[in-house]
Amino acid sequence: MISKEEKLRLRKIFKSLDANGDGTLSLFELQEGYCKHMGNILAPGEIEVLFEKADTNKDGSLSWEEFLVISVNRDSLASKENLKAAFTVFDKDGSGKIDASEIQ
Repeated sequence: MISKEEKLRLRKIFKSLDANGDGTLSLFELQEGYCKHMGNILAPGEIEVLFEKADTNKDGSLSWEEFLVISVNRDSLASKENLKAAFTVFDKDGSGKIDASEIQ
């Protein structure tokens, strides 16, 4: 269960990430603000994987409720399956390794 204080803190973060003020977060808004507010704890491709998992209605944006789920359940959403999916974003040739050209 999330505390009232934590929920208020996350609500402030959500509002600050919502650059266009439409009450939802696009993938771009989440990418731009995630590191600023949550720290650099995710691999670049992992944000896309988490966004896709959290966007339960598949409308291409995150509502406050969807954002709350991704924030509170980040550890379970960042499962081995999700990390593998994020890895494949970079492993463009499917070699099982990420080389310098794929990172660029």
